[in-house]
Amino acid sequence: MAGVLIPESFAGNDIQSATYKARFVVPREGLQALASFQAEAVESERPGRFPAHVRQQPTSRDIHLEVQGLSDTQANHETLKKWFDPSAGEQYLVASDDAAANRRIYCQPLMIFPQDAPVKNYHIVLRAATPVWENNSAETDTEVVTASGQTWANTNAGNHRAYPKFTIKPNT
Repeated sequence: MAGVLIPESFAGNDIQSATYKARFVVPREGLQALASFQAEAVESERPGRFPAHVRQQPTSRDIHLEVQGLSDTQANHETLKKWFDPSAGEQYLVASDDAAANRRIYCQPLMIFPQDAPVKNYHIVLRAATPVWENNSAETDTEVVTASGQTWANTNAGNHRAYPKFTIKPNT
């Protein structure tokens, strides 16, 4: 991902439109909210020996959004509260970067509250349990395998290791 991220939609609802404008808010701890995820070491106990490093486990991250209602109507306020209802469960937040590439992250709304000034703004806190930005749509590649064999390469466009899935379907 390059440059600045702009939130585009949450749970399939457009938060960058003629009705709403959204932006990421940098919390007090600085740019950590949009940096790569922090990881905790997971170790395995071995009797009589030092623990063995097994893997890194990503820790959750809170993402802060500010959504501005461009028209100050009660219906728009209620719509925002419905979209970011904490009881709705985890949803995808989609953001675009300055290269016009859409990425998504799976997150849970924690709270939504109106700001004092300006009154049309809402501060929203989302928690991503696995803070990995992924490509918004799966990349697919179809190849025809001949009798002499076939090789090809797929490039991961996200920011986290993702192993490819292969499906082999005979033509005849």
